[in-house]
Amino acid sequence: MTRPVLAVDFGTSNSYFCKCPSDELLPSPVDFIADRTGMDTVVLYRDGRSPLVGSMALNTWGESTEEERRSLKLITRFKPEIDRDRESYRAAVAFLSSVREEAEARHIPFDPLSREVYFGVPCQAVGSYLDALTSAAFEAGYGRVKTLEEPLGALLYHISQRDMAPSEAMERVLVLDFGGGTCDLASLEGLSVRSSWGDWSLGGRLFDDLFFRILCERNPGLEESMDEGTSYFVHWYWSRILKESFSTTMARDRSVLWSGTAGAYGGIRRLGWDEFMERISDYRPTEDMIRSIGGDCPGSDGPENLVDRLENLVLSCDGADSVILAGGSSLWPFVSDLVQRIMPEARLIRSDQPYGVVSRGLALFPALKNKNGQTLSSLRRDLHRFVEEVRIDVIDPVLEETVDRASDDVASLLIGEAVIPALEEFRRTGGKISAFEKMVTSAMEDRRGSVDRKVTEHLRSASEKIPVMVLEKLALWFRKNGVRSMPRHLELGLGEERPDVLSALDMSGISPVAGLSSGMDRVAAVLAGAVVASICGGGGMALIASGLPGLFLGGVIGLGGYALGRERMRKGFRDISIPKMMARAVVSESAVEKAVAKSKKAISDGLQDGVRREWTALEPELMASVEEMVRKEIAALSMLNQLEGGVSRED
Repeated sequence: MTRPVLAVDFGTSNSYFCKCPSDELLPSPVDFIADRTGMDTVVLYRDGRSPLVGSMALNTWGESTEEERRSLKLITRFKPEIDRDRESYRAAVAFLSSVREEAEARHIPFDPLSREVYFGVPCQAVGSYLDALTSAAFEAGYGRVKTLEEPLGALLYHISQRDMAPSEAMERVLVLDFGGGTCDLASLEGLSVRSSWGDWSLGGRLFDDLFFRILCERNPGLEESMDEGTSYFVHWYWSRILKESFSTTMARDRSVLWSGTAGAYGGIRRLGWDEFMERISDYRPTEDMIRSIGGDCPGSDGPENLVDRLENLVLSCDGADSVILAGGSSLWPFVSDLVQRIMPEARLIRSDQPYGVVSRGLALFPALKNKNGQTLSSLRRDLHRFVEEVRIDVIDPVLEETVDRASDDVASLLIGEAVIPALEEFRRTGGKISAFEKMVTSAMEDRRGSVDRKVTEHLRSASEKIPVMVLEKLALWFRKNGVRSMPRHLELGLGEERPDVLSALDMSGISPVAGLSSGMDRVAAVLAGAVVASICGGGGMALIASGLPGLFLGGVIGLGGYALGRERMRKGFRDISIPKMMARAVVSESAVEKAVAKSKKAISDGLQDGVRREWTALEPELMASVEEMVRKEIAALSMLNQLEGGVSRED
């Protein structure tokens, strides 16, 4: 059995740790603080004692006196420099070691050496950075770790949560990871990073800094009353609390005025969304913020619009079918507003906890691959049987029901408005049977438009019903075979919109009138034959024998005609003018009923033949569309299973 997984999203401002079994999609974030996922990426060195990390390091630094701080050293924002600066590298080792030791001290099942360990890395990471990271992890007691690009972690997480289908993950996907310290963007297609870019100075800490400035403005004298340690604590702890409270409130309702407190350090009252947007559009960093980031700090050369800075990053993308928002700062409402304005056609995806999606996706990677392998085998094995099942369980019954209903409607129309009136007219007036046949044909031809509308209405109903039923069956089949996330075009098909992939199912091209032409011809022939049969029956021939002059004068039958057989007489009667007296006598009510019944069958047979004939040409397109959907998922699952984490270098 393969080892369980530990995944690490090692961030500039915050880091996240997540565990997961290798054979189950059950990620479990490691929470070192109750109700808070993640840990501040900071290290506090203490003379003669082990370092502190995370919020414990920040709190200890903030609460220490000036004298106590002389034996302390706080290191922040060291991650980007680990391959270029020795102190940053040592801080990374200290941070990772201390996290491991703290987990052990709290009896949290963590032990990296008993697990397969994955570290997320930025797309822009070069070989020297990967070497430094894997070396630091090894030195910190994590063993030989594997690396995977952070955007893929976010993608894997949303696949596992059924937010995306594997086939959708193969399309153009923009991952916008707006975290505490940086804003990283990557454009993916076919599970490969096409391009990546970002801003290593644009992150959530800028908003912490903004709320610190607002807090000081709203509480005159506060800044002057604080020593360096207290100021640091209020700046990076309490200001973040205020920021998160404000952001949560605005996500619910941007029309309210928010108020919040910073413990004993005052508070901010009645801050609204409009004022906040004005301030981030005219951001002015504090001196501490500039010292923390350096010369690249936004606003260091004058007020800067942070929204514009983010917008320029998004505009660098050449288009996307889906956009994944990751990182805690993506929770700001203006982020989704901005992305939707720039890419209105793209699908926007964000977790309710976007700050932890990378570590969770990395942790899920082996289990997802294992699950995908089983799914691949099942889909491939069952595909042809499923397609045949679609034909038998969905298409054939729907078509049969559609044609039956259409036949009933068309028969009622033609018999009521063409057949019966023609029969009644012939019984009243008599005349040539060939003329009667033409009259029936003409009456039906006059109603071709009505027939077309009725049949088209039924076919349109089938066109709407078949895709939905196919999609429902396909969705159940996907889930039965382990595809946890249903492709979005299937979801749309079950809603108000038709999926593009089933556009082949367009039954409007089927011509019901063309399909009925032969049926109409048969109806006329059936009716004419029924009249002739009535005349040639026993009662009709008795009338002939009694000497009705019109028939003898026709010169067709003659005394020898009867001896030549009824079939020849039937042909002869078509051009004889039948007197109205005989027409009413020989075309009885029972003869009319039989003629109507035969007409209904002729209409039904004609419609069945026409629809089935044209559907035979259309059906392969639908079946090909269904197979194409399945093959797209198979191809995507195959590519997912080919992903491999980069193995650490030998030391």
